[in-house]
Amino acid sequence: MVFPNLRAEMARKGATVADLAQACNCSQASVYRWMHGDSGGFSLEQCKRIAELFPGVTLEYLFDVKGGDESGQDRDVAAGG
Repeated sequence: MVFPNLRAEMARKGATVADLAQACNCSQASVYRWMHGDSGGFSLEQCKRIAELFPGVTLEYLFDVKGGDESGQDRDVAAGG
């Protein structure tokens, strides 16, 4: 699954693909494709805008495709890793 942490936070907060699309200023179809790993992906600026929808959750956590720390709380992220 691509972006499992983002999907989890969306479920917790009741956010929709439409909410993400509005934050990114793009179509819902684009967000849907990107969330499924198709046709490119989110730009850094779009990731930052999406992260603003989830206060208290780090950008690194939301877009960690490996699933990392499941707490979702702000934390220090080691440089380079």
